[in-house]
This record gives sequence, C-alpha cells and structure tokens, in this order.
Amino acid sequence: MVTRVLWVVSLLELALNGQPTMPKVLPHHAKPLRRVEAVMRGALALLPDQPAYVSVIDVDAQEDARVREVLRSLEAFTLPGRAGVYINLQSWSLQQAMQTVDDRIYRFDIHVLAAIVWHEMAHIAGENESLAQAHEEKLWKTFLRDGGVETDAGLRQLQIYASRRLRREPTIDTLLADTVVDSATLSIRRRH
Repeated sequence: MVTRVLWVVSLLELALNGQPTMPKVLPHHAKPLRRVEAVMRGALALLPDQPAYVSVIDVDAQEDARVREVLRSLEAFTLPGRAGVYINLQSWSLQQAMQTVDDRIYRFDIHVLAAIVWHEMAHIAGENESLAQAHEEKLWKTFLRDGGVETDAGLRQLQIYASRRLRREPTIDTLLADTVVDSATLSIRRRH
C-alpha cells in the first residue's frame, strides 16, 4: 500500500473538508514541501506496514493559540476516529531529517521519524501509550539489529526510550485533559 503524504495547513481545513487535502502551494514554497514529502516517504519506506495517510500539520497556521501551544509540544499525534498520522511540521525530528542532506538509507533521523509514525500507528490500532512505546522500541531494536542505524547512536536512543518509561511524557490526551476534542469537527473547548 502506498501511503498518501498530505498537507493540512490547519486543523480547521481538515474539519471543513472532512479529509486532508493538498492545499494550493505558492511556487516559492514548492521546494521545501517536496523535501518534506521526500523525507516522509523515506521514513514510511522503513516501516513494516503503512498508515492510511500521513498529514503534515503546520502548527504555526493554527488560528487558536491553545491549539498551537498543544501541538508545538508533540512530534506527531492521532485523532479519534481518524486513520491517519499527523506530523508536526515544526517538530524537532522532521526538521532534523529535512536539514540532513545525506540521502543514504543509513540515516538516524529518518529512522527516528519512522519509529514515531510506528508509535502513532499503534494508537490508531487502539493501543495505549505504554503499548505504543513498546511497538516503537521493538521497531527501533529491529533497525539496530539490521544495521539501519549506527550502534552507538541506536543504543543511546534505546536509553532515551527506557528513561521515557520512567517519567510520564505529555500526550495529546494529557495536554488536553481540561478540554473536550470533538474529532468530527476538530473543535477544542474547555471541559465544564
């Protein structure tokens, strides 16, 4: 299955269209967008299975300041009732992968991005955060075993995964604990 890599300028656009779409891109934006798509396709090629679609969300284009604040802290996320993985355009992982000009498969940053997508796919399958992290770590161990990442860097990443289990990192659910997210309209409001 070929995963569609789509662009969503804002969550409002997604709510209005029902499906993510490729917005009109001004010519001076075309080259960076092609780079993001190439990076995402490289990451998706490393996965044993593919999500239905990946949408790259421009956090800075979100009109609601609270939505921008929540999304800035996430590398990627899923939404209830949606089959896609949403990647934060401004995320550290995606930005690192875009800045690296080396196109070899032996790319740490591309593998990190792939593991993040794999983690989010576990959420789509209904897994909780703990099990999603376990899926991510298992895939990372495969990358390490198969020589996809340098041994030292790969082992350091496994240590990061282990330390993450010891502390509770914010998820979209915990960040929005005092709000209600309506996934049909993607509206966010305070919980009464």
